[in-house]
Amino acid sequence: MASRVVETFAGRIDLRLFHSQRKAYRLARGLGLSLEPFDGHNAWTFCAMSNSGEFVAVVLMTGTSTTIEESALLAHEAVHVKQRWLSSIGEGNPGTEEEAYIVQSVLVNLLDMHELWKRKHK
Repeated sequence: MASRVVETFAGRIDLRLFHSQRKAYRLARGLGLSLEPFDGHNAWTFCAMSNSGEFVAVVLMTGTSTTIEESALLAHEAVHVKQRWLSSIGEGNPGTEEEAYIVQSVLVNLLDMHELWKRKHK
């Protein structure tokens, strides 16, 4: 599991990337989430507020075949993180530039964490 704090215009996102379903579910239980079984997608995002009041976004990525597919999948999940973050702070009408900056920040961190994981698990 890798973890980063992403700064946004309206606060912080505690971003975590998992490549192990078991470890991601353990964290989810620790956050008080009851998750349905992972349905076989290559990636999935869930978000919650921690006991300390921090927004935690967890991305679970189980595998793809190419770097392009991995990047596209992480971009897709970055959009979900942005959507849930904005919803959690009650922002229903953000500016397009603010949205783009959040997605960009989340994606850069996801890509970096994933690349580090790939190097470690070659």
